[in-house]
Order: sequence, then structure tokens, then C-alpha cells
Amino acid sequence: MSESFSPLNRFFSCSVLKPFSEDEIARYMQNQLGLVDVKIDASALTFISKKSEGHPYVLVAMCFMIFDSLRESDQKITEQIVINTQEKMYLRLAQDFFSPMMHPLTPKGKTVLQSIVKNVDGIEFNFKEAIKWTGMPRNHVSPYIHEMMRKGILNKLERGRYQIFHGLFADYIREMATEVARAAKLLDYS
Repeated sequence: MSESFSPLNRFFSCSVLKPFSEDEIARYMQNQLGLVDVKIDASALTFISKKSEGHPYVLVAMCFMIFDSLRESDQKITEQIVINTQEKMYLRLAQDFFSPMMHPLTPKGKTVLQSIVKNVDGIEFNFKEAIKWTGMPRNHVSPYIHEMMRKGILNKLERGRYQIFHGLFADYIREMATEVARAAKLLDYS
């Protein structure tokens, strides 16, 4: 049964969280790190803010992986520590967040998403671009766009304008497509 039938929805309506600002991220991290007497450089905060895009789940996952990667002797998180943890963070986000988002999409929905991500500059695009990139008629693209909006993969900015929910997710899709192409190439040489 869908969440819309949950008794909680009668009392607690769904609310979309807005991305945290850089100041809110700094306050959050300094507050949490203050509990364990660890400091953080301003450049590390800026890097985390930029990469997380203020997304609450991505931010918390990144912070966990950074803190988990600290040695006992580390009393300060530097930008270099964050950079050294980057691959571990991305793997964790892919495993725990991005992959489960992709799983429920239909195979054709995944193909449409990959076509969009492959061609989009950044994370914003319009419906006409999606039609051009997929090579499909508008009435065939529209249901997949709506499917991705329902799954939280796309956000509707305004009529006919959409945004992939996070830049790291777009990078994840690009990396998946690259791995598939590499595997196909290997199979061709066999």
C-alpha cells in the first residue's frame, strides 16, 4: 500500500526539505563536531557544502564518512582529509542512496534518464531538450518524466523545466553508463 494511505499522513503531511545554506551546514557541522572536540577548516566546510549541495541526506552521509575516516589523533578536519575520503563517500552514497533510487525505475525509464544525464550540461534541462536527447515523441517521454518526479529523481522547477535532484546522482548515472560501455567493449573483444 502506498504511503498516501498511511495514518501518519492524516496528521503529518509530507514536506519537502529545502537544501541547507552554507551557513546552516557550518552551524550543523560545528555543533556536531563540538560534541567530540574536533574542529573543521573553513575550506573543508566550503568543499562539503559545494559537494553536498545542501541536501540533508547527502550532507549527513558525507559527514559520517569523513568523521569515520578520521584517525584517533586527528583533531581537525582539513580539506585534504575530505578529499581523501571522497571516493569512500561516493561509494557509500551510490550503495545506500543512488542505487536504490534507480532500482524501481522501469528499464525504459532508466534509458530515458541516462539519455538526459548524458546530454545535460549541469543538472537542469527543459522538456524539449529531453525529447531531442531521447529521440522519442513527447507523449512517450512525458510518462517517464512523471515517473522520475514521483521517485524523487527529478524536481519540477516550473512548467517544462526540470532538475536532476543532485549533481552527485547525475555523476553516478554517468559513471554507470561508462561502466556498461566498458563492459560491452570487453565483451566485443572476447
